[in-house]
Amino acid sequence: MLTDYDPNLETLLAHGTTPTGIVAALSKPNGSKFYRCAFQVNPFAYGQRHAKDGGFETEADYNDAMAKACVERGIQVVAITDHFRFDHSITLADRLRTEGVIVFPGFEANSSEGVHILCLFPPETTASEVNVLIGACDIRDPKADSPISNKTCEQLLQLIQQRGGIAITAHVTANAGLLTTLNGVPRMNAWKSEHHLAAAIPGPITDVPAGQLQICQNRNPDYKRDRPIAFVNAADVSKPEGFAKGSATCLIKMTEVSIEGLKQAFLDAEGRILLNSDGAPNDYTRLVAVSWDRGLMSDQSVALNSGLNVLIGGRGAGKSTIVESIRYAFGLEPKGKDASSTHKAMMKELMGQRASVAVLLHSPKPSPGYYLVERVYGQDPRVKDQNGEIISDLMPLDLV
Repeated sequence: MLTDYDPNLETLLAHGTTPTGIVAALSKPNGSKFYRCAFQVNPFAYGQRHAKDGGFETEADYNDAMAKACVERGIQVVAITDHFRFDHSITLADRLRTEGVIVFPGFEANSSEGVHILCLFPPETTASEVNVLIGACDIRDPKADSPISNKTCEQLLQLIQQRGGIAITAHVTANAGLLTTLNGVPRMNAWKSEHHLAAAIPGPITDVPAGQLQICQNRNPDYKRDRPIAFVNAADVSKPEGFAKGSATCLIKMTEVSIEGLKQAFLDAEGRILLNSDGAPNDYTRLVAVSWDRGLMSDQSVALNSGLNVLIGGRGAGKSTIVESIRYAFGLEPKGKDASSTHKAMMKELMGQRASVAVLLHSPKPSPGYYLVERVYGQDPRVKDQNGEIISDLMPLDLV
């Protein structure tokens, strides 16, 4: 639902003249969208142990500043990954949730060889459940600043997936990374493991050191995978300004923020992951929702995705009804005499007197924002801005 993160849309929906069908449409699932994610965020206690406290005197002050930074930077998803610890992450997780940030509870594992792995679990996972998962990793000294597991990297990757989580090999090309710490057959096996789906790098793949570039590009025959590794930008964030670094966050496209959503994104990285070096998606005009009032489609509404929308159904299911209704709302005349006759006949039967169709869209022009196109049968279309005000000199086609 778009209203979760868009105050401009909330303003439009709160306006009394906004069709109830449009409001209803936005409560419906509308497919996948990009979420800005930070996968390696640390709690206050981590900074104290590693002399990275950021100048905050209390945990509450730190948590407030981190939550505020997430809101300011548009970060919607966070994974909290202290080194084989979670109890000190609970207050930060709770504070982030009060700002609408979705939290993946978890930890950063350290394998017996010294490989660091980010271990993420479903948002609903409790603290006690995370502690059980940490125990399953068989760590040597729980009181150490960075405890070490008795399990290998490959074993931990398998364990995390079997326990319902998902693993991201941390800073994979740097110190304590899989490609710098392991050698020979253990490195090849861990890299090619079916449980190894994603790896964190600080920038674009092209910046990977020369000795590791062919592996990351899936061109080295010894490390060749059936499905290439998905790369994300993720790096230690231990103070609010850390979220501003390009290495700290990336965009992940998911239908639902979940472990399964991450897995599907990692399996389809080309279409579902944007690194900061890729740039944010360009703004473009996109239809958000369609609704009808009165007529044969009275009280019906459709939520649309910002990407590809596919209408599937048998004859009479309403595919053409949706398309032709959008055409009518925008005042677009069909090309060709037969098409025009069919369109007019359909609209007459569908709409009738006093019936109307409304289309909500987001457009970068004339100024970026949401616009509502409404047309009552037999009248001209009109456009409203996101404050609910009619823009008399703006036609629907001007928006597209």
